[in-house]
Amino acid sequence: MYAYVLAAPHFHLGLAQAEFCAFTGCTTTGRIGLAPVAVDISRAAFISSCVHVAAAGTSLDEVCADARAKGLAWEGFHIQTFCPGEGSLFTSLEPIIRAADAIAGRPNLSSPRVRLALIVSGDLWALGPIISTYRSDWPAHERRPHFFSGSLPTRFSRAMVNLVASPGNTLIDPCCGVGVALIEALACGVEAYGCDINPRMAAQAAENLVSLGLPQRVFVADARGIGGRYDAAVLDLPYGRNVGVGKGLYGDLLGTLRTITRRGAIVAARDLSGELEEVFGFGVVHHVEVPKTTMVRHLHVVAAVE
Repeated sequence: MYAYVLAAPHFHLGLAQAEFCAFTGCTTTGRIGLAPVAVDISRAAFISSCVHVAAAGTSLDEVCADARAKGLAWEGFHIQTFCPGEGSLFTSLEPIIRAADAIAGRPNLSSPRVRLALIVSGDLWALGPIISTYRSDWPAHERRPHFFSGSLPTRFSRAMVNLVASPGNTLIDPCCGVGVALIEALACGVEAYGCDINPRMAAQAAENLVSLGLPQRVFVADARGIGGRYDAAVLDLPYGRNVGVGKGLYGDLLGTLRTITRRGAIVAARDLSGELEEVFGFGVVHHVEVPKTTMVRHLHVVAAVE
């Protein structure tokens, strides 16, 4: 069994849980996700670590007893604690010392050969080696020349891409703006393309990509008329509160999306689940509400229904 640590502020917890599901195919309602598979989460936005659960229990006593019973042994280890959402549970070094004493081998705090995790979440105590960590490279993408006030946050965009695409997949952002989601997709090894109806926006997106050493895959086009086929799409719809769905701009954009991809991540100012299913033939895999200062973003992860 493997434990995944979700590192997200409370308002992004639902997004982190959806990302965990996209990576592992499993679900969680908390800040620790359990799955029978180990997955490389280096490109993740909100999953900080994947840990092999070598020993477990419902208390410190139980996890230490399990470690001894299994004869766990590592030479040159270092133990890192994870207690997501629980505040400062570890007010002393006692849990770490006791866990270390339950392991055969000597610790090495300065140059460890093995990094271990001691996880506490609710009635779960788990101990084991850290298999994978996220590289947390998205802050570097903030050092780009062009920004737009209405763009999605960089980390949000990284998660949005991860919900529908994997390295090597093709992806389209038909309303790419200054290219925030496009940057995150390309940085994750996705073969991503972007377009925007506004030539100025498309030019700024291209300049952003060049400044970060990424392929310049941007073109000027009306998203309602693009063709081709892509493995996935991301779409941040205009936030006009009075825009009709099923007709006009929203209807045209979503109708086109249905013809060019089988799965997508769609952000809107309200819940479009019903319309996406009934009008456009998408099945809604996830619907996540993400609060913003003056509104709530609704993220829909969809898959085509034949």
